[in-house]
Amino acid sequence: MLWDLYQDMKQIQEEIDGLFEWPAILPRMYYTTSTQSKYPPMNLREDGNSLFLDVKIPGLDIDKIKISIKDNTLSISGEKPSPEAVSPEDYHRRERATGNFIRAVELPMYVESDKARADYENGIMTITLPKAESAKPKKIEVNVK
Repeated sequence: MLWDLYQDMKQIQEEIDGLFEWPAILPRMYYTTSTQSKYPPMNLREDGNSLFLDVKIPGLDIDKIKISIKDNTLSISGEKPSPEAVSPEDYHRRERATGNFIRAVELPMYVESDKARADYENGIMTITLPKAESAKPKKIEVNVK
């Protein structure tokens, strides 16, 4: 049997990752790892004409959210404010992250960025991105001879 360096390195990486998942005996709903704590959480969906990015950003000042599209990558940035009246030593537990954030997602197809629209309702921002004509499916007729 040949030595499989890739499998050995993968196993070592999984063991190291496991060290940081404390406490490992609790269900995942009680703690997060770095791969689960991306902010803001988002869903990307599509229909025949557009992509829709649903972004969960409750309690943020919408005027301070920046959205941009460059080279088929959409970026969202902003700031999650911290309560000014509470000093850090007054906390017994602090799980809600604060501060600046940036999140970028590569879009699965080209969009018409000049026609993009963002709507905000009940803590969810929905960004509507019309698909570029080149990204829309084309119907090809079959000629029978």
